[in-house]
Amino acid sequence: MLPKIETPTFDFSIPSTGEVKKFRPFLVKEEKVLMLASEGGEYKDMISACEQIVSNCSLEDIDVSELSVFDLQHLFMRLKEKSTGDTQEFTLVCGGCKEQINYTLQLADVKVHGLDERPDKIIKINDDVAIELQYPNARVILNLEQDGDDTAIVNHCLVKVFSGEEILYIKDETPENINEFVDNLPLDVFEKIQEFFSKMPRVEHVVEYKCHKEECGFDNRISINGYEHFFG
Repeated sequence: MLPKIETPTFDFSIPSTGEVKKFRPFLVKEEKVLMLASEGGEYKDMISACEQIVSNCSLEDIDVSELSVFDLQHLFMRLKEKSTGDTQEFTLVCGGCKEQINYTLQLADVKVHGLDERPDKIIKINDDVAIELQYPNARVILNLEQDGDDTAIVNHCLVKVFSGEEILYIKDETPENINEFVDNLPLDVFEKIQEFFSKMPRVEHVVEYKCHKEECGFDNRISINGYEHFFG
């Protein structure tokens, strides 16, 4: 019988909750998943690959479909950092003259930003009624980009409604009841909900540099983020 190869383990925290979970690095089978998603080039394939890899590499019970989009991206980045090396090469394009430059990214610099500025997830509607929200997972973000409905994210991310002493769980409600409830929210409440999502933590690294060409000198600010930057 062929020997079983031991792999190291790592502790990574889930940013939104602070929970610490154990993971192993990518293996050949996960690298194949990455390659297939990269060759396909479809955003939905990248999300599926990211979910599969985080799930495969987790040594504890994690439901990746329940992870917020930034939790999933963070765990994927930490696994990539430990599995394929701590740097990645990029070609940056100047926004002024389109001059290309080579850039070596330290993967450790790709972090979750905005955790300390998160708005309260509980929003009061009036003295008797309040709602509780959660951050969207990657699948919700994908579906929203496809249908473009501003209220759909609320339907997907509404968790509870507090009505007096009663707690109503959205998972027990019909889609029709949820739609009606969201459609009848006051506009000032909906603005607070939009602020909750607009201030959602994000995984990124911002590169700032001045174009080296004297005749250009453009001040560039480039955000490196998203699955498409780290596949292949």
